[in-house]
Amino acid sequence: MLKLGGKADSARLRNALKELFFKNAKDTQSRRLTTPGGAFQDKIYWVSFENGNGIWGYFDDTPYENRWHCWFGVSIGDTGNESLVPTVEINLPLSPDLRVAGYPLVDDSDGLYLGHQGLLRGGRYNVTISEFAQNIRGFVREEFEVTADQKPRLAFVIAKVGDPDFLYRLHAYVSECARLRAEKKAEVEENLEYLDQDGRKGKNDKATEHTFTPEASEDGTGSGKSSYDIKRLHGRVVSALKKQIPGAVNSTYHEMRPDLYTLDGDQMSVLFEVKAASDTQSWFKAIGQLLVYSGAQTPRPRLVFVCPAERKHPQFRDALTQLNIHLVIFEETKDDGIVFQRLEDAMA
Repeated sequence: MLKLGGKADSARLRNALKELFFKNAKDTQSRRLTTPGGAFQDKIYWVSFENGNGIWGYFDDTPYENRWHCWFGVSIGDTGNESLVPTVEINLPLSPDLRVAGYPLVDDSDGLYLGHQGLLRGGRYNVTISEFAQNIRGFVREEFEVTADQKPRLAFVIAKVGDPDFLYRLHAYVSECARLRAEKKAEVEENLEYLDQDGRKGKNDKATEHTFTPEASEDGTGSGKSSYDIKRLHGRVVSALKKQIPGAVNSTYHEMRPDLYTLDGDQMSVLFEVKAASDTQSWFKAIGQLLVYSGAQTPRPRLVFVCPAERKHPQFRDALTQLNIHLVIFEETKDDGIVFQRLEDAMA
């Protein structure tokens, strides 16, 4: 089980973040940073990727009010004179404090993870933890323990320090924060009351229903879909996967009906289990189903789990490794439909 770290872990995580940005920064700039608390000039690190996207980070050198400031954004604007507003502040507590948005999380092997509360403050554009969890894509909340606390807590576990995909995961997370902020702002402004020509209060006749709809599980699905849409999404993912896997079938096999599999003679060669959500129960069910469906066959087929979000919790990661289950992540896009990540590696 992940545990909330202490003061030394916060400092260690903050230093690791700053070092990672320093080593990978394509550009270091002195910029004007603007927050609700005021504006000031300081240094940011801009990391750009091969596809043209990028992420900037700001890290103060002196803790303020029991927190290390760690701010992130995905755009540095067209001019160095433009003020920057952080997309998300993942500040780290100087001493354990769940009110600070960033969480230094540690595993049993002293591995260090960056966690986030999942709350975007912004006055009338505030995105609550519940709204955040229900609508973010590609990430879900995972359990961690707090010393002397009987109830497990939940946080978005973004990445583990030292993982080669740390910056890419952080960029994806900050990008989702930017999307959720933009959608909430558009929603609020569309539904604001206004004064008509006679000075009377009215409601915008173009107002739409609240776009932040509830999900089936409190830790999120990782797909940004409603419960009804998740059921339909499962079928679309299986169909898209079937088109990309030559010879794949989803008929009954030995009195069971796996989502999808390929055959080598009369034996399964690759077995797929698809989940349209990445909540805790979906992962438990998928791992169990893969083991049950493949249990009667020797040797076992290659096992592939397909879902919308990776979980960074060490117990889940260890389970996939020990059981030799390959993980494939999917995303549904407007232009390309269902897109799969790591599918080639899973099939190799």
